[in-house]
Amino acid sequence: MKKFFKILFLLIILFAGLFYVYIKFISPVNMKKSMTMVPDDAIMIIETENLAEAWTEISSSKVWEYLLKNPYFNDLNEDFDMLNNYLKDNNIADFMLKKRSLIMSLHMISAADWDFLFVVDLQNLAQIKKIGLKDILKNAEGYKVKDRKYKDETIYELTDEMNPSDVIYMTISDNLLVVSFTGALLEKSIDQKNSNFWERDKDFIKVTDKLYGEELFRMYFNYSQLDNFSKVYLTEESETTKMLSNSLVYTGFNIDLRDEMLSFDGYTSVDSIGSYVKALANIKPGRITAWQIMPKQTAMYFSMGFSNFFDFYYNLTKQYEEGNAEDMEDIKENIAKTERLLGISLHDDFFNWIGEEIAVVKLRPGKKTRPEDLYLAIVLF
Repeated sequence: MKKFFKILFLLIILFAGLFYVYIKFISPVNMKKSMTMVPDDAIMIIETENLAEAWTEISSSKVWEYLLKNPYFNDLNEDFDMLNNYLKDNNIADFMLKKRSLIMSLHMISAADWDFLFVVDLQNLAQIKKIGLKDILKNAEGYKVKDRKYKDETIYELTDEMNPSDVIYMTISDNLLVVSFTGALLEKSIDQKNSNFWERDKDFIKVTDKLYGEELFRMYFNYSQLDNFSKVYLTEESETTKMLSNSLVYTGFNIDLRDEMLSFDGYTSVDSIGSYVKALANIKPGRITAWQIMPKQTAMYFSMGFSNFFDFYYNLTKQYEEGNAEDMEDIKENIAKTERLLGISLHDDFFNWIGEEIAVVKLRPGKKTRPEDLYLAIVLF
């Protein structure tokens, strides 16, 4: 988040020069889509088509007010107030930021670390290069500015004089301003700018085409990078993470922010190979009702809804049996032994009572609970 604020303040400095460019230079520049500058190994992509309206909605929401109570976000209060004071009743800033698209993409920069790439569509204001971008950037107080050529682009480096290890790298490619705190990531963006990877990816296009509505934000997740990304936080390999990485392709969300609610509505594309996810995707969904009895301390609520439990059970066991035939035989044998021992039929005496939902619930950890403690909620007829 602190990096995001630095990028916003850098944009403010640039837009002061851009206003002059708008007056002096009106000839159009070559236009290309923002996604062309996003490398193909993006883990997550967040985009907005209106930077000014997006910031206004975030900063005035109750969700943001709540986040500011957190010590990490509270440290940003001074920057937050400075930015709001600059934008308030500032017609020039409103003109420059209005209907300005922004993309933030997350990438691995090493086996144990990640960083963001920012892409802003300057449109015709990219003519700032004609009056010397380096001279404008020198107005960024507290930064030492230098430039260098990389292929057919110029990369500008802003080094924090108080912390020389903190460097902002940026370039303007046609109409697009590209910024990162990792030089190698910016170079990768330049390397791939003509590949049109995202426009040629049929699975990604399939997800983006299904998104609709006027929400200010969209988010995409690339599951091919999930396994590598998870290793930053997990101490050992996760079979669940591997399964999701191999089963899913992309998820796309429309994000809606209203008052106290942050909602995600979207679609996920499934890999063509067999998987638990694909097997469950063929199940007709049921009504979700278990949430009505969940306490306020609920931290996570993962629900599986199905109109017919036996269809759900059959598809799940069939998929498991395809890759674990011997284990499945052992499971069937243990079920038969249990039924003989107790004199019951799981089908008639238990499965027949299951309704349309099974939910896994995690409550907020307390003094007497363990981090791994979970609850299973089964809705009965």
